[in-house]
Amino acid sequence: MKHLVAMVLFALFVAVVFAIVSKESPRDQFTYGVKVFFAFLGVGLALAWIMYPFS
Repeated sequence: MKHLVAMVLFALFVAVVFAIVSKESPRDQFTYGVKVFFAFLGVGLALAWIMYPFS
């Protein structure tokens, strides 16, 4: 469970920074941050699912 929490926190912090740095208006920052957050989670879970049989 610790790895999942670490991945969620990493995705959250990176999404916040990317949104603040790349977009101007608060509405654009929010929507971009949410998209980046779920993209990080989706890719992380997909990679974990793909690598599971090798563990």
